[in-house]
Amino acid sequence: MTTAIHDVPVPRSSKWAACAFMLLLMLSLIMPNVAGAASLPAKEGLVQDTAGMIPKESVSYIKQAAQGNTYTYYLLTIDSFDGEIPSDYATSVYQAWKLTADDVLIVLSKQDRRVEMNFNNSALQAKIDALPDDYNGDGQVGQKLSEFVDAHFIPEAKKGNFARAAIALMQAAEGLKAPSGSSNSAGEAVGSGSNGPDASGADASNNSGQKQPAEAWPAKGPSIAERMQSLPWPTIALTLVVIALLIPILLFVIRLIAYKRLLSQLPAAMAEASSGLSRVQSFASLYQGHTLQSAKEIEAQLTDNLIVVQHAWEDLGRTKLVKLFTSSYVKKYQETKTLLGSRNESNKQLHARITGIEETEKELVQGLQDSRERMQQLEHLYRSEQHARGWPLTRLEERAHHIIQQLQAVDDMDAFDPVGADELMGQVQALLQRYDSDVQSIASFAESYRAFPEARQQAVQDIEAIVTEQKLKLIRIDPYGTLARAEQLNEQMLSELKEGNMPEAVKHAEARTQLVKDAVQMTQRLKELKLRNSKDIVDLKEQILAYSKLDVSTHSWSSHAEQLYRKKHWESEWLQVDYGRKAIAEASQELPRIEHLSSEEIQEYEEARQALDLHMKEVQAQHEQAKAFEALIHGLDQSMEQARRLQSRGDQAYEKGQSLIARHHLVRMWSQEENALSKLKAGVQQMNAAPPYDVELLTEVASEYQTRAEKYLQQVEYASVQKKNAEREIEQLERRYQSTYRKAQRKIHVSRYHSQHSSIMSSVDNLMRRGAYDQAAREAAVMAGLISSMESAYQSVLAEERRKEEARRAEQQRREQAQNRQSNGSSWSNSSGGSSWGSGSNSSGGASFGSDNNNNNQSSGGSNW
Repeated sequence: MTTAIHDVPVPRSSKWAACAFMLLLMLSLIMPNVAGAASLPAKEGLVQDTAGMIPKESVSYIKQAAQGNTYTYYLLTIDSFDGEIPSDYATSVYQAWKLTADDVLIVLSKQDRRVEMNFNNSALQAKIDALPDDYNGDGQVGQKLSEFVDAHFIPEAKKGNFARAAIALMQAAEGLKAPSGSSNSAGEAVGSGSNGPDASGADASNNSGQKQPAEAWPAKGPSIAERMQSLPWPTIALTLVVIALLIPILLFVIRLIAYKRLLSQLPAAMAEASSGLSRVQSFASLYQGHTLQSAKEIEAQLTDNLIVVQHAWEDLGRTKLVKLFTSSYVKKYQETKTLLGSRNESNKQLHARITGIEETEKELVQGLQDSRERMQQLEHLYRSEQHARGWPLTRLEERAHHIIQQLQAVDDMDAFDPVGADELMGQVQALLQRYDSDVQSIASFAESYRAFPEARQQAVQDIEAIVTEQKLKLIRIDPYGTLARAEQLNEQMLSELKEGNMPEAVKHAEARTQLVKDAVQMTQRLKELKLRNSKDIVDLKEQILAYSKLDVSTHSWSSHAEQLYRKKHWESEWLQVDYGRKAIAEASQELPRIEHLSSEEIQEYEEARQALDLHMKEVQAQHEQAKAFEALIHGLDQSMEQARRLQSRGDQAYEKGQSLIARHHLVRMWSQEENALSKLKAGVQQMNAAPPYDVELLTEVASEYQTRAEKYLQQVEYASVQKKNAEREIEQLERRYQSTYRKAQRKIHVSRYHSQHSSIMSSVDNLMRRGAYDQAAREAAVMAGLISSMESAYQSVLAEERRKEEARRAEQQRREQAQNRQSNGSSWSNSSGGSSWGSGSNSSGGASFGSDNNNNNQSSGGSNW
């Protein structure tokens, strides 16, 4: 039977308790070894006396000794190893502290009465391994590291002076000497006797009798495979299984908590909508107009929010437990959550609108009071202007009555339609603001009317000063007439100002001011035109004169181009230059008329300006065209020089290639390329023989000729190097063959090898004659195998002869020994014994150098006191 979920409250604290429980359970399964790892002491300086075995006054002496010249020593005292193997514990601390090859760790256990020396340095291990047997003098041969610790630490430790014992051990390690043939640094060779587990076998297989140098064995950590093997795989597997089982449970708990939280939030949204409906429904009996319309809109939206959220709440409440794992639930959850968010935001906005309606009436009362007070102030102000100036200001009075009427309308609407009254109040405020500005500006406009004659007089003075200075006749401009129109507008402004028609007064005042400025500016422009025209007439004359000189140079360049180059390269540009001469001629003809227009008698400066602009632009363009033509011809000259350089480089490469072929007696394999180069060379020479030249085609053919000639030279040079190398290799192999052949023919049958040699050399000669030098060298290389085979057969015969001779001598020796035994009447047996040094065993007494059985090549050894 499936149970529906509905209205089961889940406190927020339960959610966090469930999540915390799951997290702790997972961590306890994933990291079972955290407690063990935490038992290792943290690294805190060179001396760490956790067991209280070192007097405080001795710590400084130990630290001074610990900073050795060769190694750095770390001393750690603990209460007990707690049953752990001392070497394993010391290695764990060494690795946890991230000590390096130049560091040595010394661990003292108080209860176990044991010292453990731990390091990871092949050179130090080699020094200790080189110590004599029975180093501690106890009459037994033990592991060297333990004997070393016994000899230097135990005597003082038995006396209870652990500080002096540690210092003695450090000083003894510093004083160790490297064995002969070894190096003092970690990871370097430590002598021929320290080659690891396979050292003895390597010596046994060395026929030369010489000692082989020891291979460097760098200190390294455990491999990836070793680390993988050391992992607690059963625990990891169990952890993964538990996690796999916990994930669905955790997912169910999380979804259940989220479901309950969402289910509890939906009624809150419904309550918010209901609260808004209760507030807005009271508006229906109180208000009308815009306010009632707004209230109905709010009510409709709140009702819709309530219905939609209620349907979503009922639909979500029917969800069954098993549905929490389905994708359809996830989709429904997301849709409901999104819907809740949008409806909550809508409720918030609608409540704000309701609050706005409730507060509007209060704001209107204050706004009406402020507006009426301001109207009284403005009415007093414009009345004062009426009496002071004797102006009717009829339009302002009409506007004041209209504003007062609108304020009364707002007051009447406030009680039954605050929203409509607020909209109307906004319009009234705008009218009041403009009315305020107009009333305030009466005095300023009156003052501008009074000051106009002075401004007009100043403008007249400025105009007359310019006219007198430049002797202007004011042809085609009328600055005084412009000032007269400004005066008329000033009077019209005064008329509108007296009636209180402020918009028209503002318009007339602005136009009047602009006309005064225009009157001065048009006179000033005429002055500037006169001065500019005078300067530009001089510039135009200079440009026309300069072009006459440039034209001579251009003609010279055109003659040069006509003699050397085909017309397709330069004719169109020359026609443009030639056509442009008309512009220069027209400018020369027009220049007297321009001077006449700009004379003191005529003063047609505007017309002269237009003509000057036109002709100066055309003359400047003609200058640029002439210079561009000269640059074009100069570029053709440079291209011609470049083509000739390409031809010269091509000739040099082609001739050098021919010379190499002749000098090194190369087989001619490039007939087709040589024919093509000959044709290109002839073509370039023909095109370069006599003008007019086709520069583009000549450059293209010369470039191809140069490229192909250099490529041809590269091929020839490569072939010459191949031939030289092949000849050298063949000669060397032939000498080797003849040397081996001469000594081998005394011991073996060499006819077979001689036949193969003849065949190889015949093939090589054939390839060399065909120019296949690289292939010939490879073919000759086969002879090396033939020489090796012949040498091997020869050495086999010699080895067999040596074996037979040794067997003969052994048999002779055996017979002589038998005869001796018979003659003496007695017998004896040989004794032999020994051990292989450098075994891979790993005990607390030390680790063999080069062994991989000890984790990370770690050396550890110790003794009990």
